[in-house]
Amino acid sequence: MNQVKALDLGGIVLSGGKSTRMGQDKGFVLFDDKPLVQYAIDLLEKFTPDIIISANHEEYKKLGYPVVEDKFTDCGPVAGLYSSLKASSHDWNLILSCDVPLVNEEVLTLLLDQRRGKGAVPVHEGKLEPLVALYHRDLYKVFEKSIKNGNFQLRGIIKQAEIHLVSFDDLMTQNPRLFDNFNTPGDLKR
Repeated sequence: MNQVKALDLGGIVLSGGKSTRMGQDKGFVLFDDKPLVQYAIDLLEKFTPDIIISANHEEYKKLGYPVVEDKFTDCGPVAGLYSSLKASSHDWNLILSCDVPLVNEEVLTLLLDQRRGKGAVPVHEGKLEPLVALYHRDLYKVFEKSIKNGNFQLRGIIKQAEIHLVSFDDLMTQNPRLFDNFNTPGDLKR
């Protein structure tokens, strides 16, 4: 935790998606009697008291944290990353999508420990998890340029940026559901 105290660290919860497959706002869907967004908040609070919620719905304001709306529309999660990183007052930001409630403290600690360049992103079996990450605030400029160029493919943007890809293959062997993404009502029952 000393490294966390030495970093200028904020937390960003991504909850701005359209939730079309879920049929309702994903962040407030209950999983084990708790809203999905609360899992992300609770985990980030272990690392920083300064959290921003990236969302396009007023209901998120009742959670007690600043809510940042997307400045660009119909661009996917890259728009939320751009807007929230630009709004952040911290150099470094732990990013956590609201729909991955099984991500744990060990994941974020490993990202902090493996920070290089402008960030750290988990990769397992060649698949990037760019919505569970550590990003430097300056990356908002990279995201902005990509949006303006019509490039909304986050994984491609990450591969071109100065971001360290951290292997999670060993950790995934121990916990294969770690990055399970909850997009449909059926996902909540698995």
